[in-house]
Amino acid sequence: MPAGRKSILTDGVIDKICEARSIGATYEIAAAYAKVSEPSLMGWIRIGEELQKRIEAGEEFIQTEHEANILIFLRKIAIAENMDDMNLLSVIDKAAAADPSWAEKRLRWKHRKDFNLPVSVEHSGEDGGPIVHEVIFTDGLSDGRQNRESDNSAPSGPNQSPQ
Repeated sequence: MPAGRKSILTDGVIDKICEARSIGATYEIAAAYAKVSEPSLMGWIRIGEELQKRIEAGEEFIQTEHEANILIFLRKIAIAENMDDMNLLSVIDKAAAADPSWAEKRLRWKHRKDFNLPVSVEHSGEDGGPIVHEVIFTDGLSDGRQNRESDNSAPSGPNQSPQ
């Protein structure tokens, strides 16, 4: 950030964004709640993630006060998002006490590899036989008769009498 320009990423903005994210608000809603633009919010997150990668790679660099503030923001937002996850899990736990299907859903979510149901689709007709299709063609007449201009005396299909 250029010298002399004050960052809008203040403690108050960080707190508002984290408050919103802790209850599941989207980034768009969190930015609006903190009265900052969504591109600014996403820019801070992007910069923070880039700084974090540099730190994890062991790169040595002099961190500015603004960069340090962004890294603190990134950690706080991660904590807020984890709080939202914990709140959702708490709701599921309470629901599972009343409805065991929620316990099963949570197990499938938490232990996907061990508890997910296999997906299989089988197509067959009655008693495992072939699927039978019946196709009926009509010309739109309400009683289903075919329109036969050339022979009005012959039946035009099953259960139909001559015209």
